[in-house]
Amino acid sequence: MNAFNPTQFRAQFPALADAGVYLDSAATALKPQAVIDATHQFYCLSAGIVHRSQFAQAQRLTAQYEAARAKAARLLNAPDEKSIVWTRGTTEAINMVAQCYARPRLRPGDEIIVSVAEHHANLVPWLMVAQQTGAQVIKLPLNDRRLPDVERLPELITSRSRILALGQMSLVTGGCPDRARASGAA
Repeated sequence: MNAFNPTQFRAQFPALADAGVYLDSAATALKPQAVIDATHQFYCLSAGIVHRSQFAQAQRLTAQYEAARAKAARLLNAPDEKSIVWTRGTTEAINMVAQCYARPRLRPGDEIIVSVAEHHANLVPWLMVAQQTGAQVIKLPLNDRRLPDVERLPELITSRSRILALGQMSLVTGGCPDRARASGAA
């Protein structure tokens, strides 16, 4: 297996040519050149609606769409491709989980634990669902390294805790919380 080469990885993203750092992927992710090229090719050569048309090009698009779903399922070790749901981004996905999964299950007094360093995409949906259901949002503080203090989770998690919403990385600091420890505590 090849070692990760950050220089080669960055070179795939035209927007990073100025050597900047971009951490707000929850709002809009930068696109690598391969995605830019594929999107350009799609708009130039493709027409049709996936799963909605019978002509040959639309059928090819549907096959490509489902092949991508199967590939994503393998990459993520999902039980099958039916477990993969396409969304337009992180914000939409978290809103779907909050409204479609959590809201019907949460009861007054239930708890949602959210780090104080979360991006609004992973904070606002939980605040809204708490207001709609009577659940409470419990704030996970930061540690001395300005990361979510996952060491405090055992004291915050109670019998009423239902959701731990913890981002993979801070868009402010670029730091990553210890998710393995957090999932062990949960």
